[in-house]
Amino acid sequence: MKSVLNGWDVCLSVQIISFGDQTFETISRLESSEVRVRFGPSPTGFIHLGGLRTAFYNYLFAKQLNGAFILRIEDTDQERVVPGSQQNLEDMLNWTRLTPDEGPTVGGQYGPYIQSQRTELYREKAAELLSTPFAYRCFCSDMRLNLLRKEKLKNREIPRYDNRCRHLTQTEIDQKLANGEKTELYREKAAELLSTPFAYRCFCSDMRLNLLRKEKLKNREIPRYDNRCRHLTQTEIDQKLANGEKYAIRLKLKSGPIGFDDMVFGRLTYDLSAIEADPVVFKSDGFPTYHLANVVDDHFMKISHVLRGCEWQVSTPKHIMLYEAFGWTPPVFAHLPLILNKDGSKLSKRQNDIRIDYYRDNGYYPETILNYLTTIGAGFPHRTENRIDKLQDFVNTFDLSKVSVNNGKIETDKLRVYNREAIYWYFDNGFENKLIEEFKCLLKDRFKSSDDLNLDNNYLKFLISWSKERVYTLKDLLSEEFLYLWKVPDFKWKVNDIGNKEDIGSND
Repeated sequence: MKSVLNGWDVCLSVQIISFGDQTFETISRLESSEVRVRFGPSPTGFIHLGGLRTAFYNYLFAKQLNGAFILRIEDTDQERVVPGSQQNLEDMLNWTRLTPDEGPTVGGQYGPYIQSQRTELYREKAAELLSTPFAYRCFCSDMRLNLLRKEKLKNREIPRYDNRCRHLTQTEIDQKLANGEKTELYREKAAELLSTPFAYRCFCSDMRLNLLRKEKLKNREIPRYDNRCRHLTQTEIDQKLANGEKYAIRLKLKSGPIGFDDMVFGRLTYDLSAIEADPVVFKSDGFPTYHLANVVDDHFMKISHVLRGCEWQVSTPKHIMLYEAFGWTPPVFAHLPLILNKDGSKLSKRQNDIRIDYYRDNGYYPETILNYLTTIGAGFPHRTENRIDKLQDFVNTFDLSKVSVNNGKIETDKLRVYNREAIYWYFDNGFENKLIEEFKCLLKDRFKSSDDLNLDNNYLKFLISWSKERVYTLKDLLSEEFLYLWKVPDFKWKVNDIGNKEDIGSND
């Protein structure tokens, strides 16, 4: 199996199956009553409010049903991995007390929990796909795919693959394999797909794909692959394999809609064949695409429910097809509304002012963030006041059926108000000393020398209480506006009786 997959990408040939309500209900039924959910961030940047909200909802859903909350690092796109981002993800989950039951650091019986450490499993499953009618090898080069995309865009067509390698003969496939690079892959499961009717090898070169893209764009068509390799004869495939040609594995998409029940959005149906070509599921760089790794890991980690952002809705039919190709029962899906910027644009991991560590470093508290997140996207009883509730309160009241289908927008003013409330929640619930010690650290850092600072506990306690309606974070008390609280003013003038300044010299 291993040698079969050397040097090519595995693409799933999406055979579109029209699932009726009865059939899908049977497929979606859980085999076990154990609830297991996962938060699967990619380490391509530091976690922000949108990502934390997804983790938060997964955590609440699991704890409410006595289930397990799993952290899985999805780093299949190695080129985009940002150093330090995985540590940031774990640190921020721990800071907000959304501690995983299983994950890279805490471990668990279904590890490893980093996808780049699971390549052998993906290799096995890619090989399985190749033994089914649902996938095939794709030998098209990056150049061909790019050209194909440009051509599609040029023609104002959907930029999708033309499925050329789907129609290679076995001889062509063998020839391409014989001539190709022997690259290590996330292989075996992709190879399995090739033994099914759902996948096939794609031998298209980068040049061909680029040309195809250009042609599509030129004709104002969607720049997508033309599925050429999908129609290779077995003789042609054998020849390509014999020549050692590189290839990917694609999933075969058939005409027709795929429907599924979403716990938030209800019944959803997509006809991917109208907008996409056969998608790649295994690449020649040794890594699977997100779709294959996602399905394989969810199955072997026994994930029962998938709660993720609604941008993944359109990909769900591909995942259902993969479950079908492997003969596995899919989990239950629930897609969450997005959190957007005020102007309606999507959040970015490169926006420093929405990163969780930004809020932490600027005087915000975990309770602030979690309470604020309950106001975006619903899922909780209507809140008429900006009170601070505890994490267990949210576990008890969270209701997935009440999650909105409408996207929400960040309201920084509301976030600041919640932080003000959090300060006094700490103050009124026996955490005075915590606030005072935090305050002392801020003062020493701000003024460096603490010799002339009043760090008396009673004084600091009084100031915290006094500032309730004046500040939103303790750091606000260190601003120029409140400098008089810490330093004796160096008066060099006074205002006379008619409102003019008079020089009175220094206090020295």
